[in-house]
Amino acid sequence: MTVPTRQTLVASDSLLPQLDAVGAFASFACAVHCAAMPVLLTTLPLAGLEILASHRLEQVFVVLASIFSFVVIGSGYCRHRLPLVAATFLAAVGALLVGAFALHGMGTIHAATLAGGGVLLGCAHALNRRGVMRHGCARSLWIATGESAR
Repeated sequence: MTVPTRQTLVASDSLLPQLDAVGAFASFACAVHCAAMPVLLTTLPLAGLEILASHRLEQVFVVLASIFSFVVIGSGYCRHRLPLVAATFLAAVGALLVGAFALHGMGTIHAATLAGGGVLLGCAHALNRRGVMRHGCARSLWIATGESAR
């Protein structure tokens, strides 16, 4: 049995910007979802889709999005060190966690906090992607250490 080395867990040179693009799209889709949720809450039960309005499902997605974003944005930040990226990421995750875990039953405030967090997270991914591309560090933490970007 062979033990996987860091080299076997490596992603391609262009993976990080692509992951930021996926993260930005997913974050903006989340913001649209959160903004539309108050309207959808009245129609989802009619379509048999109550599960989409579940607070537990919302919390799971917030945690997964936060972990995904931490890995992707953290990987780029380790190279470009742009403070705006870190600040935007922290504000976004803070808003998402507060909205998902502390503001239940607050209707519009709950939806606005989650939507704002989704927009901020999308902006953090876009800023991170820009930093990664501008500073030539697309390889970031996704490659073996000691190699530089092409």
